Amino acid sequence: MVDKIYPLASAPGVERDGTVFSATSYIDSQWCRWYRSLPKKMGGYKQIETDLPRIVQGMYVIPETPNFNVYVGDRSTLKFLPIDATGKPVGAFVDRTPVGFSDNVDNVWMFDRMFSTTDDGSILIAHAAPNLAAIDSAVRQPVWFGEMFSNAPLESTDINLSGGIAVLHPFLFAFGDTGQVIWTQANTPNVILNEARVTGEKIIAMLATRGGNSSPAGLMWSLTSVIRVTQTGTTEPAFTFDTVSGDSSILSSRCVVEYGGQYFWPAIDRFLVYAGTVQELPNSMSLEYFFSNLDFSQRQKVWGTQIAKWGEIWWHFPNKSLPEYDGECNDAVIYNIREKTWYATRISRSSGYIDPTFSFP
Repeated sequence: MVDKIYPLASAPGVERDGTVFSATSYIDSQWCRWYRSLPKKMGGYKQIETDLPRIVQGMYVIPETPNFNVYVGDRSTLKFLPIDATGKPVGAFVDRTPVGFSDNVDNVWMFDRMFSTTDDGSILIAHAAPNLAAIDSAVRQPVWFGEMFSNAPLESTDINLSGGIAVLHPFLFAFGDTGQVIWTQANTPNVILNEARVTGEKIIAMLATRGGNSSPAGLMWSLTSVIRVTQTGTTEPAFTFDTVSGDSSILSSRCVVEYGGQYFWPAIDRFLVYAGTVQELPNSMSLEYFFSNLDFSQRQKVWGTQIAKWGEIWWHFPNKSLPEYDGECNDAVIYNIREKTWYATRISRSSGYIDPTFSFP
């Protein structure tokens, strides 16, 4: 008599919500992802041997052939470290902190870049405002700019706003409290072209998006709405602002992740996605785990990123239930677009950046 073999197969992902006996997937994991519906070891990170005396709250990577300049912004400084394609430093930190920059433990950085017709080069744009303790902070700080491949301190554009910046080529947009939006002349970040009030509350984040015949175009997130931006007119460039959803929210200014033309983010009580319309991103596996354990007083520390190779979107968050919690991000929930599943892993990271020209996150 031949014994039968009965395979015990679990559905992909990790069910953190519900009970142990109700789960059809795995119930716990660490450093594990799913590929072809099977668990796979994630592997580790490669450490860049360097010293960072303060917690980083904003990163940006600029290729400078054959190397890469890794910008890090903390409470009081902005500097970059040149590394090679393997992640090895090829020089010391270069300080580009703007003259007169205001030190604040709650500073959060945003970065972007734009082309300059003045010297046929590129411009680095940066903004830091004390938004870490309060997402709706109305404290306004300057927008800074400088030549991308210079070592000189950044200079002020004389634009002061509390929200942040984004480039919809060739225009720089700056936004902030009371729904104020400012945009500059083409390829000129320090000359204001126009401004508008597009909502009655603070604008938190903005990203460029596909606009077709209405390009450049973008999406803006206020405290309770998603607003689409499109260009109208070419002789005298102007922009229209259309509220896509007035029944939305956003958890932090750094939590929106673009993947394949779609935009994913956690709201204050669910996960959302924009793909022409704002819809809820189903999560019956870790929704309660994320929002019940999230230290909501530290919501602005939540940040998102993607690992396209594995079809993953990561949201790093401060999990107050974990041992030795110190108020910083120490956990991450992960949505796998290809597998349509969720999982999580413990990891302590305050900031990160995915650069498509560099082989590592």
